[in-house]
Amino acid sequence: PADEVHEVDLAITGMTCASCSARIEKKLGRLEGVDAVVNLATEKARVTWSGPLTVEDIIATVQRTGYGAEPLTSTAPQRPRVDESVTTQTADRAGPDDTAPSSTAAGAPDAAERVAAPVAAHQVTRQDDLRRRALVAAVLTVPVVALAMVPSLDVPAEPWVQLALATPVVVWAGWPFHRSAALNARHGASTMDTLVSLGVLAAYLSSLVVVLTGRAGGGMAGGTSHLWFETATVVTTFLLTGRWMEARATDRTRDSLRGLLDLAAKDVAVLRTDATSGATVEQRVP
Repeated sequence: PADEVHEVDLAITGMTCASCSARIEKKLGRLEGVDAVVNLATEKARVTWSGPLTVEDIIATVQRTGYGAEPLTSTAPQRPRVDESVTTQTADRAGPDDTAPSSTAAGAPDAAERVAAPVAAHQVTRQDDLRRRALVAAVLTVPVVALAMVPSLDVPAEPWVQLALATPVVVWAGWPFHRSAALNARHGASTMDTLVSLGVLAAYLSSLVVVLTGRAGGGMAGGTSHLWFETATVVTTFLLTGRWMEARATDRTRDSLRGLLDLAAKDVAVLRTDATSGATVEQRVP
C-alpha cells in the first residue's frame, strides 16, 4: 500500500565530519516520503519512508551523494502495532485478576534485538587499516623531520631521500583523505578531508617541483628553495593517528552500548490464577 511505512538501518562509509552527515540527510530528505537520521559517530543512518521506494533506491541516493551504504537490518513497518498487539494478547490471556510484574517490558526484547543486531554487525571504522597506515607513516615521517630540521645532518642526495621517504606517506598513507576529497569534489562539495588533502598535496607537490628542477637547498643549510616534505608527512601522520584513536574509542563505546542492550528483558513473567483451584502459576512469555 502507498501509505505503508518502511524502515531500514544503513551502514554509511566515507563520512568524516558533520557536513557529511548533514549532506546525506538533506539528499535523502528530498525524496518523497523519506525521513532520515544520520549518525556521524556510529556511521549509521535510520531511514523511514512510505510509498513505492525500495531499499535499493535509498542506497543509490546515498551513493550518488558520494558515500557508501549497505543495509544492516530492515524492521517491520508495523513495529508499534506489533508491540501493542503483544501487550493486548498478554492481557487477554492473563485475565482481569492476573498480574504481570514486568508487563511494560513485553515489547522491549523485540525492540532491543532490532537495535542490537546492527550494532553488533557493523564495525564503525576499519581500525586495522587506520593503525597500519598511521604506524607506517610515523616510521617514515621521523627521518624526514630529522633531515629537514637538523642542519648538522649531512646526508648525500638529501632532497631525493626526503622525496623517497615522503612519497609513501602522502600517496599511500594519506589515500583516505585524497579519496574522500575527490569523491566530494565530484559532487561539488567540500569537507575537512578536502582541506587536509589540499594542504598535504600543496606541500608535497611544491617540494617535488623543487627537487626535480634542482633548486633544492638541502634543508635549512641554505640554497635557493626550501623543501616542505616534513609538513606533508607530519600533517598526514598526525591526522591518521587521530582517526585511529577516534575509531578505537568509538568501537569501545559501541561495545558498551551492545552490552547494555544485552541486559534488556528477553521475556515477561505473567502470574495466572486458576479459577477453580485458586492456585497461582507463573508463565514466561517472550
